[in-house]
Amino acid sequence: MVAPAMINLRASKSLLIWIILIGLICFILVINFKDKSDETGLLQSVIYTAKMHDKFLFKKRVGSIGAIEIATSGKLHRFERNETNDWFYHKPHTETELDIIHEVDRKKSQEIAYVLKGFGRTQKERNFELIANSDEFGVVSPSIFILIYEKPQDQSPAMKLAIGDIAPDSVSRYIRVNQSQKVVTIPDYQISNLLELIEQNKDPP
Repeated sequence: MVAPAMINLRASKSLLIWIILIGLICFILVINFKDKSDETGLLQSVIYTAKMHDKFLFKKRVGSIGAIEIATSGKLHRFERNETNDWFYHKPHTETELDIIHEVDRKKSQEIAYVLKGFGRTQKERNFELIANSDEFGVVSPSIFILIYEKPQDQSPAMKLAIGDIAPDSVSRYIRVNQSQKVVTIPDYQISNLLELIEQNKDPP
């Protein structure tokens, strides 16, 4: 006959084994849940980052831009960054004046940099399909055209923006990027700021 003490000892060992097994199972479940949560969090973070990245008109910061040209009212206006990363208004000159030195006004340079930095943060608002054989948005024959260069000496622009009409809400502007079949709206004040910047820097008539 088995003594009661032996029965209690076996029962205690069996209970301890079950407790250890249950603990291991719980630990494994917690680890798996944490891994899945981390993967979900990472995936959501990647999706959010992609959406935020796509929300901006420019994929790169203005710091990587070397020059920007704005064609409006039949004239071309150019803002350029020099070797010391100071912005200046590049006044037009003839072929005999190719070696002309553009003096940088530090105050104006800071004002230009401030406006262009804001322009570099432009966010897209709405998207539209470009309608064939129609210029409903004013981007096929735009009154304003913007060319962006990565380096001042580049001959071909890295980005072309056709600036169309002001939207019916009067606060947005239609634009077309690089001859895309998509039209997006951006805040009109971004374009107004550029036009005002031109007025502040161009030579008086």
